[in-house]
Amino acid sequence: MAAIAVAGGAFGYWRAAQATYHGPPVTAEREDLPSGTSSLLVPVTISLDDLQAKLNEQVPTRVHAVDEDRNACVPAKWVDECILPNPFNGGCAKRFKTKVSPEIDCHIDGVVDRGAIAVAGQGDRIAITLPVSATIKVRGRGDIGKHIRETATGSVTAAATVKAEIGGDWNPTATVDADYAWKDRIGVDVLGFRITFASKVDPKIREAIESFKAKIPALLAKVDVRAMAERGWRAAHAVVQVGSAPDIWLRIAPRSVGFDGLRIEGRNLTTNIMLTGDAATFVGERPAAAEPLPLSALQKSLPGPGFAFSVPVTVDFPALAALAEKALKVGTRRDIEVPKVGKVAVTFRTVTVHQTTARRLAVGVTLDADAPSALFDTRGTIWLTAAVTFDNQRKRVSLAEFDIFSSTDNAPVDLLAAILRTDPVNAILRESLEYDFTALHAAALAKAGKAMTRQLSADAYVVGSVRSLDAERMVVGPDALVLQLSAKGTAEVRSGKLAAN
Repeated sequence: MAAIAVAGGAFGYWRAAQATYHGPPVTAEREDLPSGTSSLLVPVTISLDDLQAKLNEQVPTRVHAVDEDRNACVPAKWVDECILPNPFNGGCAKRFKTKVSPEIDCHIDGVVDRGAIAVAGQGDRIAITLPVSATIKVRGRGDIGKHIRETATGSVTAAATVKAEIGGDWNPTATVDADYAWKDRIGVDVLGFRITFASKVDPKIREAIESFKAKIPALLAKVDVRAMAERGWRAAHAVVQVGSAPDIWLRIAPRSVGFDGLRIEGRNLTTNIMLTGDAATFVGERPAAAEPLPLSALQKSLPGPGFAFSVPVTVDFPALAALAEKALKVGTRRDIEVPKVGKVAVTFRTVTVHQTTARRLAVGVTLDADAPSALFDTRGTIWLTAAVTFDNQRKRVSLAEFDIFSSTDNAPVDLLAAILRTDPVNAILRESLEYDFTALHAAALAKAGKAMTRQLSADAYVVGSVRSLDAERMVVGPDALVLQLSAKGTAEVRSGKLAAN
């Protein structure tokens, strides 16, 4: 009787509770997966070899042709003699000028040609060189000059430094600084007189350089960066499946676009167009793709590159219940020492799991308990509610904050609650309901990585790399435990077809 009184006092709370409470209520609250901001890169490459070839095609090889007569290209020579010295000051009172050779007229012909234009670069500057060479022939005219035959050669190299940009209106621009210097200034010596051609040749070279400078922005403008960005912009609105069982979908809705500057990499001028927008994850039915907005103006201020999206990893309630039933050895009779009652023969029958109030996990354990005294024999269901925690390092889910309720056919003595509180049963139940997510985590990482490399449209595909997959939150869903993993990495949208593996 003393034992009965003690047990009755100990479980008075549960007797009062079960008059109106028959187990934790079943709830079905869903939680939307978090949305985030992600950025996709659209690499744009301009070949320096192509730019070099186009410059060589469009800049004429003939810079200037000379074909002209020049009068008195060799001036007359005079001898100036003093024929009357001044005896007072030592000067000359009278001088006599005598022409010793007449001026010579010339015919000048020749060409100024450019060599191969070379395009190179380093950092964010394009370096262009334009070699120019001149060959000019001078022929004298008249009886005296007809025997004069001279050839003049010279060379000059124009060097240009180009700083390329892309404006907010998507038009490529270029600032070109160019100049030239003669390595061997062209000219000839005829009868001791130097004939130069700078006044004729230099303006033509300068004109050629200005034409050459004007062509560079035009050539860059032919690389339709806007079209490349629009192709990536449209393709980025595709819905990508990143998981299955359940189906998990990633939808990105780009909202802004920018670029990170032009730079030289090897023989290419490159930039990354960055599409930034909302990344949302959906579970179940495939969501409709976001309606593409018009391509926005190009921005220079950009967030850090990279994408992030949620990957829910789930274990359904029947699987959890099966783990607990296996650990409790359902259907097998076992003796358990219960404080203040004695040895009780216990047979566990079933385990039930569902979501309950406050998004907690409700676990119902149905069992038979035969006590030493028939007064304590009882059949019924013990209910636990618990919060769920996750160890990111161990990749394990466990239960915390146990609360125990009961619903039995023996109201005076809630023996079942005492059985569940015993250390062996309590420990077994806790351990059985721990879940190792290592395999599911690895599978989710592999699926997410594979999902981010695929064809998006007929003319664009994405190449992605998932660098990390970390637990973000653990929740009790309406029909499963849901571990929200955050996948982070990088992705590029490229033009063309994805090569088959």
